[in-house]
Amino acid sequence: MAAHEEDVEPDSSVSGASRIIEQLGLRFSLTNGDDRYKLYDEIGSGGVAKVFFGMDEALHRPVAVKILRKRYLKDKGSVALFLNEAKITAMLDHPGIVPVFDVGLMSNGELFFAMERVQGHTLRTILDNPKKHDYNRSDLLSIFEQVCQIIAYAHSRGIVHRDIKPANIMVGKYNTVYVMDWGIARNLNMKIDERRSTTLNITQLLKAKQVKGTPRYMSPEQILGMADIRSPSDVFSLGLLMYEILEGKHPFACDTARDTMHAIKNNPLPKLSSMFISNNLKSISQKACAKLPQNRYPSAAEFAEDMKRSLSLEQVSVYKDNPAIRFTKLLRRNKLATFVTVVFLSITGILSYHKLTNNNEFNELLALADNRRFSAINCQKQIEYWKAAKLPDDQEAYRKTEIARLMQRKNIKLASARALLFVALKKNGKKLPQPIVKSLKDTWFEELQLYLQLNDYSGARDAFNEMKEFLGAENEIMHWNKKELHRIQRFRSFLFKSNMTKL
Repeated sequence: MAAHEEDVEPDSSVSGASRIIEQLGLRFSLTNGDDRYKLYDEIGSGGVAKVFFGMDEALHRPVAVKILRKRYLKDKGSVALFLNEAKITAMLDHPGIVPVFDVGLMSNGELFFAMERVQGHTLRTILDNPKKHDYNRSDLLSIFEQVCQIIAYAHSRGIVHRDIKPANIMVGKYNTVYVMDWGIARNLNMKIDERRSTTLNITQLLKAKQVKGTPRYMSPEQILGMADIRSPSDVFSLGLLMYEILEGKHPFACDTARDTMHAIKNNPLPKLSSMFISNNLKSISQKACAKLPQNRYPSAAEFAEDMKRSLSLEQVSVYKDNPAIRFTKLLRRNKLATFVTVVFLSITGILSYHKLTNNNEFNELLALADNRRFSAINCQKQIEYWKAAKLPDDQEAYRKTEIARLMQRKNIKLASARALLFVALKKNGKKLPQPIVKSLKDTWFEELQLYLQLNDYSGARDAFNEMKEFLGAENEIMHWNKKELHRIQRFRSFLFKSNMTKL
């Protein structure tokens, strides 16, 4: 304990904290945390609290122990905030919310709560350098969709987080996502007169301290100091985070917190500039970041549903797809063996009918292909997770079923991405940027390989034949290199000349 002790009078701190805890109507069964928790290194620090790596010596499990700094033990508001976080977090039973195991006082008067230890990186760290951490936009949007689902669960329980920001989102192994720091969360189910017999309650203390959140991610109503903060406020904060993921920068960032808050209140949301961002995502962002709460999604549940639909390339509630995109829903009902043919015929027919000649629609095709390829990459990561997961013997069948399902889903995503890129190639020819041509090559090779892994040789032949006119060594559009030409020849020999021996 020496590593975190502070020079404060123990007796007065303990008695002061105990009185506040009693006034708040709370009781602790544990009065001496030192008897159970052995603390080691400090793993986090904030303005009023520190977090230590510890060991629960009763159950022999690693824990994270959050400790309120002793100088705040006599401050009713700080104690209320600290206990509010413990109580709210303990109320919420969700895989994306770190469970609280225990709460109490250390022998030197420090107030603490123990929780599951989570290892990983904050989303803030990842956004500051996504390439270093090997995250692309699709990965980040998948993480964001999980954040929306976690907040949606909290909203369903009447809890508003009020401090959603990248620093409060933790990404662990296998992209496991956690929403942290529920210290200023509001329980909409708690009535003001809920504890008439006590002189204080947490809700009143939070109001007295006028706790708002982090200026950069506040909603307009938080900035205005409105007391009745509800779920649309969280939706706005999520919208700012979504914009930052899509555009690579905060939409209202200024040099000072005051200027940032002024921009959030008064400035329109800047347009998303990347041509690879679909109209679905742009419309979702606009909806979430509406200035008036009634113009946003009513809660994170509706936001999460639109994100899920958008990432699956389905119809969202805030944007009507044009006919060139609606074909995706029909394709999902087709069997894998005929999928590529149906994709190609559907896209070709739609494009012929609507004569898509403007850049906006062309860019939308590229955005669709980009999103589908990223979805395929996400499927592969999940496949790797299930392959590496340690499961009981009686769950082996479930593991195999899940891997097979993900492989099929990955192939559907690859086939669709390749078909979309193929149509863009047919439409624009030499105008197609080289990075897009490379993406088409990579997607096609992956698609062929996965068809073979699924023993779907007919599908592999169809996919090969649909690129046949672009496979020549002198093709001016694809610019095949020697390694790629050799790989093409291997596929050709295997699919059309051999007795199906393995590559």
